Formats: sequence, C-alpha cells, structure tokens
Amino acid sequence: MKKALYILLLIGLLPTMGFGQHARIHITSGYLKIGASGNGSYSASNLTQTYFVIDNLNTTALLADAGTGIITEAEFNMVQWNIGANTGTYTLPFVYTDLTPIPLTAVVSAAGTNAGTGNAAIEFSTWDTQPDNANGTQSIDGMPYDVTNMRAQYAQSNPLPSVADDSYNAVDRFWVIDAGDAGGIANTYLPSGVTAQHKYTAGSSPTIALTFYYLGAADASSEVSSPNVQPMDGQLIPQRYNSTQNNWGDYLPSISGANTAGGSTGNLATVAVSSANWFRSWTLANSHSPLPIKLLSFNVECQNNEAIIHWSTATEVNNDYFTIARSSDGINYQAVAIVKGAGNSSTTLNYSTVDTSPLFGTSYYRLSQTDFDGNTVIAGSVSFTACGNHNSTTINAYGTSNFIDVQINSIENDNAAYTISLTNDLGQNILTENKTVNTGINEFKLYTEIPNGVYFLIVATSTNVYHKKILIKK
Repeated sequence: MKKALYILLLIGLLPTMGFGQHARIHITSGYLKIGASGNGSYSASNLTQTYFVIDNLNTTALLADAGTGIITEAEFNMVQWNIGANTGTYTLPFVYTDLTPIPLTAVVSAAGTNAGTGNAAIEFSTWDTQPDNANGTQSIDGMPYDVTNMRAQYAQSNPLPSVADDSYNAVDRFWVIDAGDAGGIANTYLPSGVTAQHKYTAGSSPTIALTFYYLGAADASSEVSSPNVQPMDGQLIPQRYNSTQNNWGDYLPSISGANTAGGSTGNLATVAVSSANWFRSWTLANSHSPLPIKLLSFNVECQNNEAIIHWSTATEVNNDYFTIARSSDGINYQAVAIVKGAGNSSTTLNYSTVDTSPLFGTSYYRLSQTDFDGNTVIAGSVSFTACGNHNSTTINAYGTSNFIDVQINSIENDNAAYTISLTNDLGQNILTENKTVNTGINEFKLYTEIPNGVYFLIVATSTNVYHKKILIKK
C-alpha cells in the first residue's frame, strides 16, 4: 500500500513562493514525521510506503530551520525529490526522534538521464537500528529490503564474529538513496503503480557525492557505542550494498574530508559516486574490518628468515592492484610490496609476495586493494612473528614520485653513522644523505622528485653495505 503523506506532527510548515518557480517547503518549527515508526516485516506483497514528494527541482525547495527537520526512521518512509536533470547540493534535513540533526547532503555533479516525462526523482530515507549484541548478531528486520547479509569475512577478527553477521563493525543506521533505475531494483521493491516516468533510465543515474550524519559517541543514543567494536567512531568508511552481487565490499568510495567524530553527531563525506556504482542501500563501516569483500584467505608464514605472504580471492571487480603494508604496532603501516590485480575475475585466484626483511619480534601485515578509479579498501590484516636468528641489520624502502620511505632495523649501537644513496637502473646517483641510526627501527623520508621506474637504495655503514630495489609508482 502506498500513501501520499502521513504527517504525525507538523508545526510551522510554511509553503513559500518564489517568482517564476514552484512552491517551496520551509519548516520553521517542530518537525515533520513521515509514515509509521519501525521497518516492520516486508514482503513483495506487503510494502507499506509513505512518500513526501517535492515536485520542485530547485535545491532550495526544502528548507528547515535549526531545531526542526524531517523524521523518517523507516526504510519506506521516504522523501521523493523530483530533481530531473538538475545539479547542485540537495540537503535532506533529517533529525532523530529527539530532534538531533542528522542531515544527509547529496551533491549532484552530473545529471542522470531522465525517463518517461522527465520528472525523474531521487528517493531518500534513513533509520536507526537496534544496537548489536556482543557476538555480532543483529535482527535482520532492521536491514534494507534488498540487503540479504551482513556477512563476516575475517577469521582474524577479535572477538570472532558469527559467520553470518559482521554488523557490529557498522553504525546502527542505514540510508537509502534510490535513483530508481527503470527496470531495476526500484520496480522490484516498490509496489505497483510507481511508473518509469519517475525514474532515471537504467544505468544513467546522476553522479553524486554524499555526506552522512549519524549519532556520535557522545550522544545518549549513540549508534557507534559498545557493544559495537571499539573504537569505531572516527575511523568509518562509507559502504553501499551491491544487490546484483549480494556483496558489500566490491566498491568503497574515497572519503573527501575529515571523518568528524566524537561529539553528539559525526559525519563522513564521500567523493563523487558514479552512475555505475549507484546502489540504493548504504551504511558506514569500521575501516579496520569493513563489510565483506570477496577475500578467501590472507596469511603470512616464515621461510628462511623471510615473511612469505599469501592471499586468495574468490572474485575481483575492477581490481587494479594490491598493497601489502607492514607495521610494528598494528597502527602505523608502511607499504612493502605492490602486486598487480586481475581486473575482473569470477574464479579463485592465489597471490603471494615476499618481505625479505621482516621486523624483529611480532609485527603486523595489512592487505589493501585499489580499483581502477583509485578507490582503496583494507581487505584484512594478520600478525606475524619473525623466525630464525636475526644477526644483521635489515632495510626496507617504498617510494612514490615525490619521496622515499626508508626503514632501517639496525643491530648497530646507538648513534651509528649511515650513508643512504639512491641510484637509477643505469647506476647514476640521484641523491646521497647521511643519517644517524639507533639500535632497532629507524624511519626516514627522503624527498626527491623522480619519474616512475626501478631504483636502487644503497645503505652503508662502517662495516656493511645493504642494497634494496625500489619500484616508484604514482
């Protein structure tokens, strides 16, 4: 059943007129509550909907003063904004039930292709879910209708989540931003009577950047607090659910600004999301354990005093390359290897690389994946304990076109004099610097602008010379 509008409470809702334009809505006090509370139990024959329709493409067609706003708090209590082929910044003045502001901002930078009569719309809703239990179990009643799983992926997680649910690594809130592609999930999940004239042509939704607000760590109804994994506030990433692949992690848009957290609300902004990556259901996930990508395994073993790193993937989508990073504390990581990905694959693929100079004692390795659009997701991390007798200094280095990161794990006495030189593959010297090195891990950054290619780092002490080949890649 579809309802045009059900207002539970409305105070100070003022339609205002502008010369030559449609009416606008300005909420000056109180709030507008759309539909009934709670997601309920959905099925193909039971999709109770309530729409608040804004048939005005202007970005100022919906305004709300401070302390006012719109409460949806269910998936199908939706604001439908008929923006057509317009671009600009659209702000949905959502508030929580206690009127805490949690607006959603959508910056449309490229228009979608209209279908039907041209009044194509974007439909918005957001709702709070119940807090997760300590073992990761969450009622599926709170998930969007098209989402079938919150699967856990990492055998290394601590505490170990259930095999069916990793939602304790996500905020207790979902968002729907539905472009309603004709013939796509909108026609599948919306009741009959919603025609293609309100949709965009399939595969031609607008390009959009999103800013999500959620109830932060300091709020009494915090959506990131325990029993969710801690800490999570401040290290979130946006994720959308690919309903075609039944997978959360095939694409993660980059973050365009600071991950603001710690107060009564937090917010997270994405870079532009293209039409090809537009799916309706979104949440925010812990960047240290994002909702599942198709990684089968990731492990590190010791052979001949070297760290042998293995991983396997079940599927890959637009995968450009993998990065292996290493850390002595599990917090600060430095890249040690880049391995080319397969692009697109639907079969199991096995990868490996070698860290010839692992750190002494216990260290940590992290695997991340970068797609052709430059978006990166952390796929997993493991701990590693070095084996064998380490009786020599080890060198590791990683470079970009602007600088070289050098890590020297030294067995020399403190204040040892080291000379660090960089040469190209023709043996020509690029730079030479003198450094003072102490026993243990020493990190240096060498600044130089050099083109992509293979280079050699030469580190010399009074008694030894160490060589390290470096691949420079922007």
